[in-house]
Amino acid sequence: MVAVPDNEFVPRSPRTMLREWITEQIEGDDAEVSAAGLLPLAEERFANDSEFRAALFRLALVELLPDVLRQLLNGKRGYARLGAVYVTSAEMNKLVMKRLRSWYENGHNSTHVPLLRMTCDDFDYALEQRRAQVQGHLTAIAFLEELRSGLPTGTTVSEFYVESDLARIYARHYGKRGGSGGS
Repeated sequence: MVAVPDNEFVPRSPRTMLREWITEQIEGDDAEVSAAGLLPLAEERFANDSEFRAALFRLALVELLPDVLRQLLNGKRGYARLGAVYVTSAEMNKLVMKRLRSWYENGHNSTHVPLLRMTCDDFDYALEQRRAQVQGHLTAIAFLEELRSGLPTGTTVSEFYVESDLARIYARHYGKRGGSGGS
């Protein structure tokens, strides 16, 4: 066991225990070393080590349990995956509704409208606003990609490009009137 600051003990990982043992085995030894050669020695060393066996058992469960759970529940009627957690369909419905009740969008009358109270006009306005945001980000990405594509490694934009190059590249993405690029 390893002491931690709050005076509780946490078990060492089997990887750490094995690393320490292998280090002892190979220190100062110029002979050939292989995993196959160390395996019987490791089996002998750790076969009766309860700390190692408990840590290895836990590691195996940590690795196997989520995979087996995923195999059993993926696609099983009545369950839905929410990140790393599986919930019943009823619980998923509750979680989704909680999220939707707290979702607000810009409505057509310039106010924040709860999603569940939005009208078709509100949706049209919100979608237009969202698309404009996305388009602005895509334009900025294209502008930055073009700058990056010509820039030699280790050089800054101001070291490499002259003002007329920057203006030409900017205009290609944001139009001759300047647009609203940058942040």
